[in-house]
Amino acid sequence: MALAAKANLEVKQAEVVADAGYYNAAEVRPVRGGGLTPLIPKADTSANTARGLYGKSRFVYDAKKDVYVCPAGAKLTHRFNTYELGRELRYYRASGCKTCGLKKQCTRNKSNRTITREENEHLMEAMAARMKAQPWKFKLRKELAEHPFGTIKRWFGYTHFLLKGLEKVRTEWSLTTLAYNLKRS
Repeated sequence: MALAAKANLEVKQAEVVADAGYYNAAEVRPVRGGGLTPLIPKADTSANTARGLYGKSRFVYDAKKDVYVCPAGAKLTHRFNTYELGRELRYYRASGCKTCGLKKQCTRNKSNRTITREENEHLMEAMAARMKAQPWKFKLRKELAEHPFGTIKRWFGYTHFLLKGLEKVRTEWSLTTLAYNLKRS
C-alpha cells in the first residue's frame, strides 16, 4: 500500500507510519527498499512477557560477535538456522541456565533459554530506534488517520461494506468519503 501511495503521490522518499499490525519483516523490507522510511510500533506478543518472564527485549544483540547477552550477562550463541512460516530464522541458545539465579524470571524451559532472530531483524531494530526517537509521529498519525474512520462509523453507523467485489467496494467507499467530506465542510 505504501509503495502504491508513493507512486500515486510521485515522491521519491517519504516516511510511512502504520499500525502495529504491519510490524513484520515481510511488510517492512519492500517498503524500506523502495525509498520509504517505515515507522511502525512493535506490539509485544511474546508468550514469555505475558507469563511475566523476560521477553526478547531484555536481551541485547551484539552484531559484531553474533550473540545475544542475557540480563545476567551470559551469552546466547548461534546454534542453527531454519526456515519456518516463510521466514529464515537463526536460533541462539544459552548454556548454564540451570545454575543461573535469574532462571525463574527468564524461562520455563528445563534446560536453557532459546531466542530466535529473523534474517531482516536489523531493519526492525532500526525502525524501533526511529520510533523511540520520534514517538510524536505515531501520535500525530492517530490524530490524523483514525478520526475520519471513527467519524464515518459513528455518524453513518457504517461498520461494514454492503456490496461485494473490489470495484463495487471502491465505489461504495468513494461515496462514503464524499459524504464525509461534504459533512465536514
